Amino acid sequence: MKKLDRDSYRAKRIGVIFQSFNLLTNVTAVENIVLSMNISGSKEKDKKAFAYALLKRSG
Repeated sequence: MKKLDRDSYRAKRIGVIFQSFNLLTNVTAVENIVLSMNISGSKEKDKKAFAYALLKRSG
């Protein structure tokens, strides 16, 4: 697998949990998730609903 393909796969398919969360404190958890999805180029149609589902799954 080429490095560019590997980097793209990692960015789109593998989640990362940071020890220090690096979240924006002036927005909600959902807004932080949606922002990261926008930055990564996510094609998800309803990002807000997807973010809520992720939060629900993570407890």
